Amino acid sequence: MNITIEKINQSHIEDCSKSLHLNLIEFDWLLKRTYHRVFGVKKGSEFTAIAFTWRNEFHPHAEKINIFADETIGSETINELIGKLIHYTPDITADHFVCSVMSDETMIIDTLKKNQFQLMRKTYMPTWKVSVLLEKLEALDTVTRGLYSLDEILQNDDRKPSFIQLLKSDYTHSHLVSPVAERSLIEWEELLLDGEPDLQNSLVYMEDDVIRGYISLYPAGNKHYEFGWIGSLQKEIPIEVLRGILKEQLIRLKNKGVQTVEVEVDSTDLLAFSLFSFAHFEGEHSWDSYKLVF
Repeated sequence: MNITIEKINQSHIEDCSKSLHLNLIEFDWLLKRTYHRVFGVKKGSEFTAIAFTWRNEFHPHAEKINIFADETIGSETINELIGKLIHYTPDITADHFVCSVMSDETMIIDTLKKNQFQLMRKTYMPTWKVSVLLEKLEALDTVTRGLYSLDEILQNDDRKPSFIQLLKSDYTHSHLVSPVAERSLIEWEELLLDGEPDLQNSLVYMEDDVIRGYISLYPAGNKHYEFGWIGSLQKEIPIEVLRGILKEQLIRLKNKGVQTVEVEVDSTDLLAFSLFSFAHFEGEHSWDSYKLVF
């Protein structure tokens, strides 16, 4: 059966093989994007692989690439598919491609490397039982003194700007390899609140009336929470103190009946990486981002 690679419309993404469709299910949020360019590998009347580029306003210097293929696709076809995407002049406001894949997608990763893509960041997304994390932190004291709820900070006209500025600085410096867009403090506050954080159990730590660190929490169901923004002033807060805050939060979640928590840890975010290193997640499957400079 002849295989062709052709530029297609976004609507054609739905005309894919059953196996490819199964691969796409968990990435439904991506399929709602507006794409710059879409290519598909067509076998007969079905698409067995698709690759597309799109832009994220939060990272204006990057042209994002996503590739999805079923088990019938070989490395040569993937290589040709990637070539179709990268050998054109993208929007002049971008200066690099970023392609993110799961760490076990070895064929795509090998092909990216052959096309001079370099590993930029590994993102781990483990889910743990609250009880297991508390066991690992059993010997550590909780931190309660100097803690304020996120709600208390945001309601204070003096402390709120300092907190939002710290949050902005922390995120920006952990994403230097793919810079973020310049946004106002009002916009950063909107980003913080967009996921509807738990305003009472997201905690901010202060010493001498200066914000030193914070850990935010987002409910994702009655029995499951996600950790969000994590940071500290110039990374100077001792990791034991930050873990003591984490332990206090886990105790509160346990008392609320929460059973599991999820965290997204980037290898470029050294603070978060250190904070959760006691749980030994490194080496697990990760969402890996590869970069190619134009």
